[in-house]
Amino acid sequence: MFNYLTGKVISVNQNHLVLDVNNIGYDIEIPLSKNIIIDSIITIYTYFQIKETSLSIYGFNNIDDKDTFINLISVKGLGPKGALKILSSYTSNEIIDAINNQDIKFFSQIHSIGIKTAQQIIMDLEKKYKKKNANNNSLLKELKDSLKNLGCSEDEITSIIDNLDINCYLDIDDLLIDALKLIKKMDF
Repeated sequence: MFNYLTGKVISVNQNHLVLDVNNIGYDIEIPLSKNIIIDSIITIYTYFQIKETSLSIYGFNNIDDKDTFINLISVKGLGPKGALKILSSYTSNEIIDAINNQDIKFFSQIHSIGIKTAQQIIMDLEKKYKKKNANNNSLLKELKDSLKNLGCSEDEITSIIDNLDINCYLDIDDLLIDALKLIKKMDF
């Protein structure tokens, strides 16, 4: 329903914040709050959940965390509170790496996430993230080849890749366009 909200932080505690957007205060559940300052203007990417007895808004600093949250709550036996605990403890990339490495201990060391739930997380999400990683690897190879064909050195290619989030791209066209924009900004 809401993709994101931009507004002024009115209050913040460990797992909630109130965001004033056009004089409406939204109570948003968030992973453990880090670096959120009262009275600052922020954008929160949101997930809106409707249940029979409640409406809840979950908020995240970036789209990767929101996507990871959505994937985590799709796991059998893991609800929003458990997913928030995982995202409070680790970054999205660390979570994806743990899933790809089948690291049950990574998840089970989080309070209230048992071994069975950790196994379920890996079983339910492993194929989804391996497919994404395979796609990212092929995009990365295509980008490197394209930049090399354009005459970029290895150092320049590395610098460009370090400044792009490959996870955000679905095809080489958009990735290459942004890489070319970076080349222009970096003035190689």
